[in-house]
Amino acid sequence: MVQDRLKVKDPVSHTVHSNVEVVIQKIYQHLAGYHTDDQADELRTEPVFTTVTGKGQLASQPTLSRFNQRVDAETVESLETINQAYLDHLFALRPSTQMVLDVDSANFETAGKQEGAAFNAHYQDNGFHPLFLFDSLTGYCLKAALRPGNVYTSRGVADFMRPVLEHYRSLIPGQDLVLLRGDSGFTVPGLYKLCEEKDVFYAIRLKANRKLDEKAQKQVEERQKKQAMPVGARAVFYTEFSYRAASWDRARRVVAKLERPEDELFFQPTFIVTNMTLSAKRVVKFYQNRGTMENLIKEGKNGFAFDQLSSHRFEANAAKLQIRVLANNIQAGFRLLCLPKSF
Repeated sequence: MVQDRLKVKDPVSHTVHSNVEVVIQKIYQHLAGYHTDDQADELRTEPVFTTVTGKGQLASQPTLSRFNQRVDAETVESLETINQAYLDHLFALRPSTQMVLDVDSANFETAGKQEGAAFNAHYQDNGFHPLFLFDSLTGYCLKAALRPGNVYTSRGVADFMRPVLEHYRSLIPGQDLVLLRGDSGFTVPGLYKLCEEKDVFYAIRLKANRKLDEKAQKQVEERQKKQAMPVGARAVFYTEFSYRAASWDRARRVVAKLERPEDELFFQPTFIVTNMTLSAKRVVKFYQNRGTMENLIKEGKNGFAFDQLSSHRFEANAAKLQIRVLANNIQAGFRLLCLPKSF
């Protein structure tokens, strides 16, 4: 669909705008902060845009709208392929043996009756519930998938991740350290098994339950026997134990941060399942840095309008998201490869 196989003729100027040219124009508009199709009319003869696109004038809003009406699932897949090819080029320019992958979902508010928009109980809002994967060391969005608003956070995450892990393992055979972080929404045995299969280290938060709380309480009691922890004083320590949930195929390492705030009576636990060999404290610190992911999604929303998907058709909005992800990665690549490190 994105391939230059269908020409669009502007009804006023009779200028032919191919699908490829429309996508390129949209990318440049996003890079410059013009995120709506309506703004294309204001930029028709803007000198910078006509120069970088090599056209006498840009496609109009009606032309962009017709493109939105034509896109389909094949278009989305083509845009994903283009984004991967671009990322491969960036990695070729600056190879790395390390990647820190952060997976997370987001809430995109919608208005009106848009296909796929639905109520999400977690966010208490109507919208879409897309899934994202970023490399936090570079800021590149490795993959994004628009999903209906009512799907659970981890829905399809293993299938979402598998081709990415396989691709980068084949692309960079000498890659010695790939790490994955995810919050408690991604407590999925299939994801653990996938990471173990692909030699990927992971640190994924677990939701507390009765068995975990009992293990944590036992750790607190054992610590209190060895070390005085006066009631009322803040106390924190890190520990680990073996744990197997009913849905797991085997027991796995769980590290825990047990913290009692000042003037509180009970310890508040944080549980993380991991296959990393670092100390419990370092695993927790590594996981806590996943706040980077939330900032990357926020940058995508604020800088490239990831969440401003106004088309009625689901495929059109999915294509819009892929185009904005590509614009985001172009900027991230420019920042990483062209700007001074102190910038």
